[in-house]
Amino acid sequence: SKEIFSNKKYDAIITGQLHAEFYPVRWRIATYWYDNNQQYSSVHLPHPGFELDNLRHQYVGENYINYISNFWVGGVGTGHADGLHAKFLEFAKAYTLPLGNVPTYMHPRAKELILQVGINESDEEMHEKISSLLENKNALKERILEYSNIMKEEYSLQKIVGSVYNAMQEKTYLK
Repeated sequence: SKEIFSNKKYDAIITGQLHAEFYPVRWRIATYWYDNNQQYSSVHLPHPGFELDNLRHQYVGENYINYISNFWVGGVGTGHADGLHAKFLEFAKAYTLPLGNVPTYMHPRAKELILQVGINESDEEMHEKISSLLENKNALKERILEYSNIMKEEYSLQKIVGSVYNAMQEKTYLK
């Protein structure tokens, strides 16, 4: 696991849309990194856009995974849709721990491993949780490894496609 973490150069990344109304948790986390930029190194990588021939930056697909692997943690938010967005899986692949809120239907242990901040705690509580997480890199490494393993096991394409296929055969998706 030593080589997995050898490319970690920065504390945090916020990727994607920043919108206080649609992604309030991600917005609050981004604001936190901005306000604490003397203490932590963080980057905002904007959404690349939707047209492949007119992207805002080159960090999509495998380039995105390689880039975010430089960060210890990354901001997530379910938005208003209670969504298990791609970021949860991309961060797992990059060995980057998500911070933010989680979908209600997410794997229970994965929920526990994500640092749930930016939700309804005070600014002081949020700062304490984040500081505590980032100051113990060995504990953070273990947390990241466990999170990544769970996400790869629980949300692999084979498992998801298999469960969809079974639901279609048994028509349990209609219930």
